[in-house]
Amino acid sequence: MAAFSAEEYRQRVQAAQAVMQASEIDTLVILSEPHLCYLTGYEGRSDYVPQCAVLRAGDQDARLILREMDIHCAYPTVYLDPALVESYPEHFIGSDQRNPWQAIGARVLELAGPGRIGVQFSAKSFSFRDHQALIEALGGRTLVDASRVLPQVTIKKSPAEIAYMRQAGAI
Repeated sequence: MAAFSAEEYRQRVQAAQAVMQASEIDTLVILSEPHLCYLTGYEGRSDYVPQCAVLRAGDQDARLILREMDIHCAYPTVYLDPALVESYPEHFIGSDQRNPWQAIGARVLELAGPGRIGVQFSAKSFSFRDHQALIEALGGRTLVDASRVLPQVTIKKSPAEIAYMRQAGAI
């Protein structure tokens, strides 16, 4: 069960989309695990295989792209319709011929179309090698550094977040 209501998550999505619009970003690739949780409720962590959320301008919800074996961990924590929890096959992991960024990049291209793509380059789990692999998977598309999009949203707390903070402070 997600920690917040679907309405709360969708208000966050709308706030993120407003910053995306101001930054001229059509599709946002979210790599920071706290931001994945903030927008979707997903609480899984992954230090060695990529996972992301993709948010397009105008969409009601973000969508998750996870390792195939991790999608079952997502269902209990996200508010998303299961159709918005996608996975890439396990054979992309531990291979010299392919990597998860190929599957993620292909899906991002499908979702983004010709629009501008922003990526959270500053995500702790996004290494230089990951960056190179994503650029290659996206066919050399120019990417916008979108590292500051979600921090501009998360800094302002909603009434629901403040209520949780007050509850935690009282414990």
